[in-house]
Amino acid sequence: MGFDTELLEEEFGPSSDIEKLKGPVFIKNPKNVSASTPAVDRCIENELIGEYGDIVTGAFVGIFFDYLWEGNYTLAAKYLIKIGVKGSVLGIAVELTSIAGKCVWQEEGW
Repeated sequence: MGFDTELLEEEFGPSSDIEKLKGPVFIKNPKNVSASTPAVDRCIENELIGEYGDIVTGAFVGIFFDYLWEGNYTLAAKYLIKIGVKGSVLGIAVELTSIAGKCVWQEEGW
């Protein structure tokens, strides 16, 4: 999962949330890998339930995975805000990306 952190900093200014994107679990060229496996999806679903509890439904998970594997973290974050999660789009997008990266790292060893 790749992010142009310089572009994010230009758009939003320096942020500790953006710093989280610079960790080693993020993939620089996401087009060369396939991260969507049943084990990764289960891990992400469990992390989402742990993080957001009761608002995580089967419908949410389906929509979230569509956004995630398309690389559209902003829409995933906006969807979370729409269903009641508090926070900024950037902060939530970073958190979602961190969860995805953690699960890919744990399950696939990237």
